[in-house]
Amino acid sequence: MTQPEFAYAIGVSARTISSLETAGADRYDANTLALIEDALGWQPGSAERVLSGARPRLEQDPDLARLRASWSKLSPEARSIVASLVETMAKPRR
Repeated sequence: MTQPEFAYAIGVSARTISSLETAGADRYDANTLALIEDALGWQPGSAERVLSGARPRLEQDPDLARLRASWSKLSPEARSIVASLVETMAKPRR
C-alpha cells in the first residue's frame, strides 16, 4: 500500500503521513497517531516508539484488533451503538 492509499484508508492526508515520518510524532495530536496505530495493528504509543528507532508493540487481543480495523468504516450511529454496547457489557454485574 502506498502512502496516499494508506492515508486515504485511515482518513488523513498523504502529506500528514509524509510529514509525520520527517517531523516526528510530537507534531501530531494523539488522535492522528491513534488512527495510524489502529490501522497498523499496533498498541498505543507504538508510533512514537517507531519514530524514535524502536519496534512497535503489536496488538495482542484479536477481537480488539478486529474492532479497531473496522472502526473507521462504521457510521457515526454504528460507532455510538458499539460504544453503548461495550459500556453496558463492561458494567459489573450484581
